[in-house]
Amino acid sequence: MNTTTIPEADFVLNCMVATEKKTFTIATLALIYLITLFGNLLVILVILINHQLQTPMFFCIGALAAIDLANSSNLIPKMLSLLIFNYTVVSSGFCLLQMVLVFHLEVIETLLLGLMAYDRYVAVLYPLRYPSIITNRTVFIFLVVFNDPKYLIILSITAAVLGIGPLVLILFSYTRIAYAALKISSSEGKNKVFSTCLTHLLVVGLFYCPLLLSYVLPGAGVKLSTEAYNTMVIVGNIIPPMLNPIIYSFRNKEIKNSIYKLFMGKKTVTQIGAKK
Repeated sequence: MNTTTIPEADFVLNCMVATEKKTFTIATLALIYLITLFGNLLVILVILINHQLQTPMFFCIGALAAIDLANSSNLIPKMLSLLIFNYTVVSSGFCLLQMVLVFHLEVIETLLLGLMAYDRYVAVLYPLRYPSIITNRTVFIFLVVFNDPKYLIILSITAAVLGIGPLVLILFSYTRIAYAALKISSSEGKNKVFSTCLTHLLVVGLFYCPLLLSYVLPGAGVKLSTEAYNTMVIVGNIIPPMLNPIIYSFRNKEIKNSIYKLFMGKKTVTQIGAKK
């Protein structure tokens, strides 16, 4: 009889996927990961090669794509190895590292989404002051601070203490934006404001809704099965990174135009208009 000795410091992961669903689950996760890699790398690439996209708003979009890549690469490959190779034993050190990465990346993303909401707030309510308030240097310093572990620990503790502080900032910004939009007399002006903010709101909803529900429902007395709870947490961590670049590609004409140029080898509409 063969016996396997597992060190006390290691963890054994329990896969809850039924045998008949395993192949479908593996194929779905692999597809999600491939789309996530392709989409986010494409967004980062077009921002890097197109100087017209190197503005504060697009730097934030590029940073969001980088965070999404890191988060997906931290989670999905491990899920696939568990399902494909039945590699269920994980060292405590690796498990702790993965948990810390998930926590830090989620903290950074919440703060980045808060910054992007503030960007839209200034763009709509103070358009003439926007170039002086939101600058490349300001965004660059913001991003550099978030990738420095020395500051990241402080920011993580602050975010944990404040709880949903960034979400409050986002809701405040969009409440003020909606109020300002309603005061615009022309329907065209209102549509322009809402169109400017819709993309970011979709991204915020995708990130917050599954994660908040996984915490709020049990707190409200709603009993969730282990499978339902895990599904909500997993969806909140792997679906937004896949959909974010798709949303920005379809909703943002500058990114869409740059992607078209990259694949077709043609000049963008903006560049053609500039030459005329």
